Amino acid sequence: LSHQGHPDDILPLLLTSVTQELFSCIADEHVTGESPYKLLKKDDIVQDMKKRAAVSDFSPAKQIVLEYPDEELLLVYDKTFTYGQCFYLVLTPEAKDRLLKPPSPEVKEVLEEEEKVPSGPRQWIGLGSEREIEEESVKETRNKLQYTFSRERRKFGLPVCFSDRSAADARAGLVDCVSYQDSSFSIRRVQQERAIQAIPELRSSSAQTQYFSNLFQPQLVLEGPDDVLAFEFCPSDPNIIVGGCINGQVALWDISANVTVLQATDKKVFDDSDKFDLSDNKEDAIPVIYYCAVSTLQNKHQGAITDIKWLPPAFTVTDTGIPVQNPLKMSVQVLTCSLDCRVFFTATSQVSLSKIDASGEYVPLRFSLEHYACNGEDENVYHTMGKTDFGQDTNKTLEILKDVNTKLYIGTEDGEIVYTDWTQGKEESDQGTKPLHCFQVHHWMVNTVQRSPFFKNIILTVGEWNFAIWREEVMEGPIILSANSEQTYSAGCWSLSKPAVFFIGKKDGSIEVWNLVEKANAPVHIQDHLSNAKITCMKPWTFSSRQHFLAVTDDDGLVRILEIPKQFYVRSRNEVR
Repeated sequence: LSHQGHPDDILPLLLTSVTQELFSCIADEHVTGESPYKLLKKDDIVQDMKKRAAVSDFSPAKQIVLEYPDEELLLVYDKTFTYGQCFYLVLTPEAKDRLLKPPSPEVKEVLEEEEKVPSGPRQWIGLGSEREIEEESVKETRNKLQYTFSRERRKFGLPVCFSDRSAADARAGLVDCVSYQDSSFSIRRVQQERAIQAIPELRSSSAQTQYFSNLFQPQLVLEGPDDVLAFEFCPSDPNIIVGGCINGQVALWDISANVTVLQATDKKVFDDSDKFDLSDNKEDAIPVIYYCAVSTLQNKHQGAITDIKWLPPAFTVTDTGIPVQNPLKMSVQVLTCSLDCRVFFTATSQVSLSKIDASGEYVPLRFSLEHYACNGEDENVYHTMGKTDFGQDTNKTLEILKDVNTKLYIGTEDGEIVYTDWTQGKEESDQGTKPLHCFQVHHWMVNTVQRSPFFKNIILTVGEWNFAIWREEVMEGPIILSANSEQTYSAGCWSLSKPAVFFIGKKDGSIEVWNLVEKANAPVHIQDHLSNAKITCMKPWTFSSRQHFLAVTDDDGLVRILEIPKQFYVRSRNEVR
């Protein structure tokens, strides 16, 4: 402990237990906090320094002790370690006298109490009670009536003769004001108002009916090997449909033989009498199309397929995950994700999703890859005479495409957004590629991962309670993250006409319309009670410049076609054209 800060006339000392016994100054026994003073003889201290030399605890004060003028020195027990040690030695006689004989406190002279003289009445000071007294007192509140009596001047000074007057005299008798019913206050009440109600705001109650031929009758039935959870039309040939099944298999359908059924312009209109016709009519039978190809049981997913997408026709992927030039200029590969923690490139390779900071793997539900388009000169290469050949092969050396974005955004079962690269190195081919980033922004499973149709680097992800918008170059997190919703979200999709508009379906059957240009913290419109079941999927479609539709499916298996209002597809001046 530092000894700095003590007065000049004292010296803090550290006395060992041996020294305390020699000088009878044992702490808390001979000296205490209440009686801390101990007088030591100067000769005893000098003899101790001679016998023990440098070992003596008083050696730091040797010269001071030898020069001390009195025969006794004062040792003080510092119980609270005020000056850093348990004892301190008083170096001057003046300081010793000041501690042993402190000055007595000044005695204040007690003055004799004077005789109390009773005080007389003082002037009353009002504190507000006089106002209450004044209000309770009775006072004249109206002016007095003043009457003036006069008589003719010629009668002044004449004698007056008083006589009795009869009360029955009508001319100068008693005037009685008898009460009577005034007819002015006896108006007959014919009507009485019981309530007042304001006119409500006017709103249109009209309905517009859009007629679709055979709206409630399917045109084709696609039969698969098992329940189909996800499907998509081929971007190169709309006659080819791919589907992901609950058993992990991928199935293909070719509807080119039934195109005439879908493109027929003359639709049969049923009469009301046909509704009660229960007889079998072969002409009205719905065509059933069986799958033309299916993945083998050895090369399928081990879990249900949750999402499936065609690769762009601009490239194909080798068995090592490298994108190469596609000589066919048509989509021939599909990308699938499943609950078995795998992402498959059908007929080529697979990618596992190992967790970054822990053991185990991510469970993918949805994914999104960047869109690519073929050159205009090759646009019609894949169109043949009504039939698409997926079995073509080439012996040419395929050019490796280095400008292809091989990054994927994947939404998982636990609400993570995984950003990974499907390109696999030779050293990683057995265990797959480690994801580049993982973000925990959604509280539960992700139901939508979709890129903007206007900006290829903007991605919309929707979880159970919130949604997020990402920019692919920004790896710190989403650029927009919504607050938690009162109802869980179940689906989402971008608008095909306005870059800032997107739709979100909810578990209670309603749809929220968001426009980030107008409002970023709340939806601009909510379509309530669209369905009594959960919204499962939404797909927009532009039929013409003035007709924009939104197809909505729910958990009851119903499909609804909604017409999008004009304010949600007409672009403003500050939006991208």
